[in-house]
Amino acid sequence: MSRLEKVIDSRPADTAGNETLAKELATATTEIDELKGMNQTVSARLDRAIGQLKELLKDG
Repeated sequence: MSRLEKVIDSRPADTAGNETLAKELATATTEIDELKGMNQTVSARLDRAIGQLKELLKDG
């Protein structure tokens, strides 16, 4: 995302779309951070489920 931020910063200050682009970038960054958190949660749950299945198969 830093490349997009650099492009926004390098454009002339009077460009009307800069503020809109900056808001969209901030929204996208927030969404990405939320998705990363969800991904970690799902990954941890899958790891636990896989561990439980391995224990079941080992005992069987």
